Amino acid sequence: DESDSLDFNELNVGLRRLKYSPPIHLSPEDFNLVTEGEAMCDDNGGLNRAMFEEMIRKQLKLYAQHQTANAMNDAEDKFPRIVLFVFKILTMTINENFDRILPSLPSPPRRSASAPGS
Repeated sequence: DESDSLDFNELNVGLRRLKYSPPIHLSPEDFNLVTEGEAMCDDNGGLNRAMFEEMIRKQLKLYAQHQTANAMNDAEDKFPRIVLFVFKILTMTINENFDRILPSLPSPPRRSASAPGS
């Protein structure tokens, strides 16, 4: 829509368009969790571009930390555990400096309201 924000329903529609198998579906509880109790949302319950980007970055960080912790638990000898521990510390450090390392994505160009072919 033209609101410049993405609400729960619009996010689910967008996730379905990704055509993953099985499809990705956020429950209201999931949305509440990833938006920090909707603290990241605007007054209408939607995410603007900056908040959506921040939410995605946080979820990617959490995913990387979770995968690293799982790999550390599965590592059988000492060397891989040390390497994975260092990797985990590095990812945590990167997170602290994330905005400098991966700057904000540029805004997409606005579509004109004119009819196609005009």
